[in-house]
Amino acid sequence: PVIRWIEKHLVTPRRALRFGFRVASRRRNALYDVLVRPEAADSSIRHMKDIFDDLARAAGFSPAPELMPLPFSPQAAAAAARWQEQNSLAPGRYVVFAPGSGGTVRFRRLAPAVWAEVAAELPEWPLVVVGARQEAALCREIAALAPRARLATAFSLQELAAVMAAAAAVIAIDSGPMHLAAAMGVPVVGVFG
Repeated sequence: PVIRWIEKHLVTPRRALRFGFRVASRRRNALYDVLVRPEAADSSIRHMKDIFDDLARAAGFSPAPELMPLPFSPQAAAAAARWQEQNSLAPGRYVVFAPGSGGTVRFRRLAPAVWAEVAAELPEWPLVVVGARQEAALCREIAALAPRARLATAFSLQELAAVMAAAAAVIAIDSGPMHLAAAMGVPVVGVFG
């Protein structure tokens, strides 16, 4: 139900084309736009694996037939399960926000007020705001504006993968966590631009 709501209310192909990859100075974007843009007869939203598989095929490679989630250690799974229990989060019943972009690409970040607006529009599901330690201030600011949010800024990479794997969906800017969530097989809304 969360993904259907996100597709209906937040995903706007026009906005993606207008603010995303349509940059004339980058040749790769022409191919990417052709592969990403839904055809008029098929306006469905495509999974990142399908998009990148098409790019691989165009480059002459043969992609794997199915998405294979990354493995994580039993210790990481146990730590994530403890954290979920402490925060009263049922697997498959929360949404993860990954608003940060590391220390080097801050221009990709959305303002905390934008994240709060998205949180307010989502159904009444718990939210988890994740980020690296250097993004803790950004995550705290978003959580202060979104009362349902729980902070998670001290996970290891494997713990983050385990928490994301149990989420209903992940909303993230173009970043490592966005790609990690996609690699875990979680429905992802990626914000580019």
